[in-house]
Amino acid sequence: MRIYLLLSFFLCSVALTAQTWNLVWSDEFNGTSLNTDVWTYDLGTGSQFGLNGWGNNELQYYTNSTENVFVSGGNLHIVAKQQNVGGMNYTSGRIRTVGNAYWTYGKIEARMKLPTGQGIWPAFWMLREAGIWPGEIDIMETVGNAPNTLHGTCHQGTAGNVYSLGGSIVSPSSLTDNFHTYSIEWFPDNIRWFLDGQMYYEVNRSQVTPNFEWLFDEDYYMLLNVAVGGNWPGAPNGTTVFPQEMVVDYVRAYQYTPMTVPVTFRVDMSEETLNPGDIVYVNGAFNSWCGTCNPMINTGNGIWTITLPLPPGLHEYKYTTNGWDGLEEQFSEGQLCTITTYGNPSNFVNRYANIAFTDVTLPLVCFNSCASCVTNTFAGCTDSDATNYDPGANTDDGSCVYATTFRVNTSELGLLPTDVVHLNSTFNGWCGTCNPMIEAQPNEWETTVNLPVGNHEYKFTVNGWSGEIEMFDIGAACTLTTFGGNGEVFTNRIFTQLPQPMALNIVCFNSCETCAATSVDVTFRVDVEGEAGVVTCEVTPEGQAQQSLTMNHEGWGLWTVSITLQSGDQVAYHFEKDGVSESATAACFNAGERSIAAPAVDVVLPIECFGSCGLCVGCNDPLQANFNPFAIGDQAMCSGPMVLGCTYDSASNYNPNATTDDGQCVWEANACPEDISGDGVVNAQDLLTFLSAFGTYCD
Repeated sequence: MRIYLLLSFFLCSVALTAQTWNLVWSDEFNGTSLNTDVWTYDLGTGSQFGLNGWGNNELQYYTNSTENVFVSGGNLHIVAKQQNVGGMNYTSGRIRTVGNAYWTYGKIEARMKLPTGQGIWPAFWMLREAGIWPGEIDIMETVGNAPNTLHGTCHQGTAGNVYSLGGSIVSPSSLTDNFHTYSIEWFPDNIRWFLDGQMYYEVNRSQVTPNFEWLFDEDYYMLLNVAVGGNWPGAPNGTTVFPQEMVVDYVRAYQYTPMTVPVTFRVDMSEETLNPGDIVYVNGAFNSWCGTCNPMINTGNGIWTITLPLPPGLHEYKYTTNGWDGLEEQFSEGQLCTITTYGNPSNFVNRYANIAFTDVTLPLVCFNSCASCVTNTFAGCTDSDATNYDPGANTDDGSCVYATTFRVNTSELGLLPTDVVHLNSTFNGWCGTCNPMIEAQPNEWETTVNLPVGNHEYKFTVNGWSGEIEMFDIGAACTLTTFGGNGEVFTNRIFTQLPQPMALNIVCFNSCETCAATSVDVTFRVDVEGEAGVVTCEVTPEGQAQQSLTMNHEGWGLWTVSITLQSGDQVAYHFEKDGVSESATAACFNAGERSIAAPAVDVVLPIECFGSCGLCVGCNDPLQANFNPFAIGDQAMCSGPMVLGCTYDSASNYNPNATTDDGQCVWEANACPEDISGDGVVNAQDLLTFLSAFGTYCD
């Protein structure tokens, strides 16, 4: 089997706004063994390829043993063990999709829980299907002695002339404690790296210097492995605990549909001499450098503009007058706003714009320059991701601020209903009550503030400074300690605001970690329209096998069931009616499953409509025959007025037009001799009456 993903259109993105990704391939590891139609094993030490220690002086021997690689409980497990095989002191697993599943561009993603310890080196990465190195995309790498730090890297160039670009992010908590999602979004000329949906690094073709080759426009396959030792992590030592395993929930590949966005080009011609009738044009790869295809509009003061629908991506362009018959911008290699295309015999230096997935207005620049003209300078925030973005600014004044969400769990505090959690920080002068938080879920508080790029100290408090105050030991992982002039010691949380919106991981009050899990009861409720014999809730708690829970019919179409979960667990679930699963096409489904994060307290979930999101749409008129008290009202769906009467066809006053039984059915004498009580129904009361007379002699 071979799986391809090739986006045959020119796309890339630098924005954080999301587009719709379509799942085209995945391995959910729901079987009992590794799917060898997709995955193959790398074995040994790499010496068979002339790469003893796999080129990194690694210390493990890779095997295909189920002790090192196995599928169980809906997860893939890759286990590093301390055992002697093939002259090496450690064994582990490394698998790859070479020859079977490979992609050019797309979103590549895995959800994993990582191993830890000195000398442990897990990785999720990609190599060229052509089998040539360099050409490598490292989606996830960590070293076990720094379990909070994630690295993303790409290697390009040629053998002996390798050029590597990469970035990292420090998580507030260890990446080994829970499952996290690691992904790249890969487009022509652009790759972005994400942790749990938060972008932390990006690279595009313009960053690659001329003497290196951009290698990311061809097929790449995936690899998963846990190395032991090597040049980067070093060897294990006495603190390293074996075995260590990487647990993989899923690996997925996505693509998306072509689109265009409005892009406004602006150029200032005030320093150029234009004759009457001269027209300014924008020329680029998007119009095949056609000359006069895209004339711009003179808006006054020397400013010319045009808005064009372009696909997201990296676009080369320049401004000219009168097509190619007048002025033409000329740039030198290396100028900030330019990219060089190397040809034979000529090189071309043009402007470039890395267009995102939302409307964009490019900065106003002076003709033949990367800067604004002296006479038309408008200072402001020029980053469209910032809260205070000013589309009219052509000079950034450093004022950009970005929306960042802070979250804390107070389940271990026992707060009163009147208590309020506050965020205090250097950015609000430690003011006490300036930034009250909202209890978004029981015991989970959050607030969003706009912050400039840089480091920010902060802590959570209760009722300003009059209640609980976070206290940390010096050296705690998520903190920074400063010392006052009079011997004061201040240890606070710290994080780095990046030039992008951010959502910080939820943490436990007074801790760098998430709160310890507690058992909570979660009640699922579903509204099932029509007749149903058995309704089940298929629940898959994080790291566990799927459970099938038979639901209770509470009346009308409402079915409920409760289950005990661990707070904080990510839970996937769906409903089934008489063995048939609900439709998974609605927006609240992901890969066929609904999902929740188990809260910190017992909860009864909102009623959900079978096969769709939110409540069912139906008749909520109580005087109608098909009344549904849980539905969003739509009178057009009402079938007709309710008709009361006897609905039992064996009764003498049976009414075939009745929609609701009125309890007034009448039976002829001996029509139902088993109905001893005469209430029209053979029930438990009749049985008890009969049993009480059992053994009595009749006259």
